[in-house]
Amino acid sequence: MPVNRRITLAARPVGHPQESDFALDEVDVGSPEAGEVLVRVLWASVDPYQRGRMSDAKSYAPSLQIGDVITAQSVGHVVESNDRRFSVGDLAVGQLGWQEYATARAGTLRPVPGELDPQTLALHAVGMTGLTA
Repeated sequence: MPVNRRITLAARPVGHPQESDFALDEVDVGSPEAGEVLVRVLWASVDPYQRGRMSDAKSYAPSLQIGDVITAQSVGHVVESNDRRFSVGDLAVGQLGWQEYATARAGTLRPVPGELDPQTLALHAVGMTGLTA
């Protein structure tokens, strides 16, 4: 079974984030359940909102807890699917975090159009930033 390497919150940053505020850990990848897909992440975003999520201050979005995977929009290939909306090999974008593999409910993901070039546009101009604008 493959190992999932992921970046987690080790401490709440004070001032500029430091390397010691993050940790690299490894867990088993596991298998998706009914209605879920397993995605191998290719690209993950680094966005201003992530800094707020590392704080425990009250905000529009819940704070990350120590040990949580750093939240991020990510694009990757579906490697296993238990939902008819995605097939193995499809490119998907969603809140998958800073990790190599992520299991997600299919309904929380969006397919990335094959004609999108470069495909990383799904993280900015045609992604959350662009959709927000």
